[in-house]
Amino acid sequence: MAMYAASGVEVMVATCTDGSRGDIQNPAMESAPHPKRDMAGARRLEMKQAAAVLGIKQRWLGFVDSGLPDGDPLPPLPAGCFALQPLSGPRHRSSAWSATSSRTSW
Repeated sequence: MAMYAASGVEVMVATCTDGSRGDIQNPAMESAPHPKRDMAGARRLEMKQAAAVLGIKQRWLGFVDSGLPDGDPLPPLPAGCFALQPLSGPRHRSSAWSATSSRTSW
């Protein structure tokens, strides 16, 4: 992405969820209080910093985070999560439109 952005290509990452139900994957961040207190806020900061480093744009699509639950059977997924959206339908079309519309406002 950074290579394309550096060569003048407009790069935009569409992020489906806020990551609010995610886990800390980096052991160095285990002691950081922010992700434990506000995972979605930590993800926003991470994305903002990553986008700046890579020279890209980013847009949140606003789906509820499912947290990739484990289990057999799987526990119920939260309403509005991306995993429960039909593969074709108005929600996917509106997300694609949201991600690609108003290119100058990225």
